[in-house]
Amino acid sequence: MAKATTAQIGDNSALSEDDEAALWAKTIADYRKAKRAADVKKAEYDDLRGEVTAVCAMAKAELGVKRKEVEDVVAKLDMDDDEFRADQAARHRRYALAGLPMGAQLELFGVGAPDTVDDMARAYEKGRRAGLAGDDPSPPQTLHPSFIPEWQRGWSEGQDDLGRKMVRAMEIIASRKKPEPLTAEDDDEEVEEDPADPEVIRKKANKLKAEGWTEPSAEEAAFA
Repeated sequence: MAKATTAQIGDNSALSEDDEAALWAKTIADYRKAKRAADVKKAEYDDLRGEVTAVCAMAKAELGVKRKEVEDVVAKLDMDDDEFRADQAARHRRYALAGLPMGAQLELFGVGAPDTVDDMARAYEKGRRAGLAGDDPSPPQTLHPSFIPEWQRGWSEGQDDLGRKMVRAMEIIASRKKPEPLTAEDDDEEVEEDPADPEVIRKKANKLKAEGWTEPSAEEAAFA
């Protein structure tokens, strides 16, 4: 066996063939191990991504909205009130700079005006929005303890509202999948049968017998 020599990382000029073969073996083994682990994770990701795609496809079919619109609404729901106001202010500014008519809509988000919203009402609205978004019933840590009951009340009402909307949405989707009632014309259509079904075989045998196909012909009788 060739004697191994000492070499610096990245310098393969002094490697023997045995050394190179050993490094190749390790590279291939490590690569295959890492690739298998990556393939498993990718398959899991693809499955979950497929579920996300299915939800967006349903939203497009039922609401006529695009995937980006769904993603945008979900992203906005993940913002706190201040982040949402800042995001809307930046969006409205971009529209204004582009020459779009904006009017006084920025005031709807409290931009450029003092905050006069009652803290209790604000806590309730935050909770209701969290409940409607399907978030966990955990008030934000930054919320003052005295406002937690209002937040929880809002969350409960948001959950109730979400439940009603989910039920209604399922009713709408289910109603679209109801089969149309059969007509007399539909009843006359030939139904495809499984030739291996014993019941189908029995019916066909009885039909052939009734038509006389099971009786031997004159030639067959004479042959017998």
